[in-house]
Amino acid sequence: MSGMTKPPSEHEYHFVWPFPGQCHVTRNLLQHFLRCLESRSEVKMYQSRQKYAMSKPGPQVGDFFLIVPATCAPGPAWEVAKLTLEGHILNWEACQEPEDCTDMTQGQGISLAPISLEDLPSLQQVHDEAFADNVLMKLMYGPPDPPAFIGDIQKIFQTDSTARITKAIDDATGEIVGWSWWSFHTDAATHMAAAKAAEERVKRVPKNSISPALWRDMRIAINAMRKQWITEKPAAGKDVSAMTYIRFTPWNRDAHSSLVLQILVTRPSYQRKGVGKALVMAGVEEANRLGLSAWLEATPAGHALYQKCGFRDVGQPVEMDLSQYGGEGIVKTICMLRNPEL
Repeated sequence: MSGMTKPPSEHEYHFVWPFPGQCHVTRNLLQHFLRCLESRSEVKMYQSRQKYAMSKPGPQVGDFFLIVPATCAPGPAWEVAKLTLEGHILNWEACQEPEDCTDMTQGQGISLAPISLEDLPSLQQVHDEAFADNVLMKLMYGPPDPPAFIGDIQKIFQTDSTARITKAIDDATGEIVGWSWWSFHTDAATHMAAAKAAEERVKRVPKNSISPALWRDMRIAINAMRKQWITEKPAAGKDVSAMTYIRFTPWNRDAHSSLVLQILVTRPSYQRKGVGKALVMAGVEEANRLGLSAWLEATPAGHALYQKCGFRDVGQPVEMDLSQYGGEGIVKTICMLRNPEL
């Protein structure tokens, strides 16, 4: 991300490249990038239909790129928006708005929005589709129970002031294709209340659970990791190392403050298309804005995604031998922490 210079003139358009159409920086990520920018309506995203001759290698056929008016000069919003681009370098070039290209800005991609009560059945469907083949979830929760799940989410939505539930919508269809639930523990009081609720939850085994023992053992293990790395870890200096995982808390924040990703789900047909990352980065953006760390528990399948979002492993993975609970195999859960970028 280094080396980006100020746009040359307040009257010129600025070409930001490269975003190869065939690489993992997808249109969905670019849509999220646009959402992070100020004056988004003035920013255009295109997909080229020809190669452009420029002083540096220009976009190839199918590449994505942005045209940014000088009124959108780099500012604080860029520090958030750049996080979505997975290390790709941004280069400014003065240019004119291209003719032989397709405008990708309007009516396409994925949008994020807070949920409403009317969304709850769709959230349940996406959740059940995402975990349809998850053996751990089947043993812990048993067969899907849509009314119970919808009731639980409704209670969280209506009574939990720390909950932020966000839906990802396919702009082309209006369909909910993913969602996330972040808990905002912004002070010691909310954090300790959440820790107490987590301890009580160990006893509230789902009524359809196939293995209540697995439910209890898993919850106890996760609670212990959260206690070790969020509750008891002292505040430290600003030199946060990915090797030492020192807990950094700004001087004006409580040592126990954090954001916790409780749920992240994406419809199977939309996985690996940037939906999950957009939902994660929305939480990361808030964590950075508040100067708070962020915490989550990852499956091996989602581990790489969270690493790309700046999370690092802490402690040893929580491993459960399912043969002791009526299943087969060993499942691993990786606890991850992300310190704020201030």
